[in-house]
Amino acid sequence: MKLTSFNELYENFPDERKARIQAKVAEMNKIIEQHNEPEQVTIDGNIIAWLKQSGDDYQERVNDILSEMMLEDLSRHADT
Repeated sequence: MKLTSFNELYENFPDERKARIQAKVAEMNKIIEQHNEPEQVTIDGNIIAWLKQSGDDYQERVNDILSEMMLEDLSRHADT
């Protein structure tokens, strides 16, 4: 079975692992509440060009991609 998103992967996690991930997400939400100001980052032009190929919502895609990466990282560290 090929997984196409973190959500599909998450759905197949055992309940115990989901609980650890949810605890990590709750920790991150506390940090996010304290640091929810917009930030500026420098992104290479080739990355922006690639993102723009799929439409004008490329900035939203940046947030989606980074959010998914954050959740994957939280998942990896949920066992620590």
